[in-house]
Amino acid sequence: MGNHQSQAKPPTKDEIAKLSASTHFSPEEIMKLYSSFKEVSATTTADGNIDVNEFALMLGINNIQFAGKIFSAFDENPDQLLDFHEYVKGLSMASQRATLEEKASFVFNVYDADRSGKISRQELTDVMTLSLSENNGVKISPTSLNRIITATIQSMDENGDGEISLAEFITTARKNPAILNCVSIDIDHLLKY
Repeated sequence: MGNHQSQAKPPTKDEIAKLSASTHFSPEEIMKLYSSFKEVSATTTADGNIDVNEFALMLGINNIQFAGKIFSAFDENPDQLLDFHEYVKGLSMASQRATLEEKASFVFNVYDADRSGKISRQELTDVMTLSLSENNGVKISPTSLNRIITATIQSMDENGDGEISLAEFITTARKNPAILNCVSIDIDHLLKY
């Protein structure tokens, strides 16, 4: 990655303990994640934060708009920058270690761009279109995509309001956990630091 030194300050023992208690990482893994965070956050600008471009490079995502959707789910405060705490919490929720409910909540936030608490038809269309464009070999006609979107909403929308709530999304994920595979981050390479 970059040869710059990051401005990220090391977490204190108390911060490490709190992060370990609220994520799926041990204190030792949190320190390894800090090393990876320092390197990633210095890729383009050594400012101690990760921006969407550094995030896309870290994950090997070519489509910056798709990376931006995932990045937004990490970015709790939404300031367009990830600090170390957001980085660790996001990785925990997007990793294979997350509980079904945590992963469903994370994936829901990838779709819910306006943070309204509901996934609209347009938000579902936007993410599915970007996801398909990231997977180069997948080509679906607009008509077929529209049918898929309609069927998805009909199958998830229990109250018939035309949108998908977090509760409806989690209910569907319990029945079909494969819907959460669209956003899964392999953290092993980030723990090798």
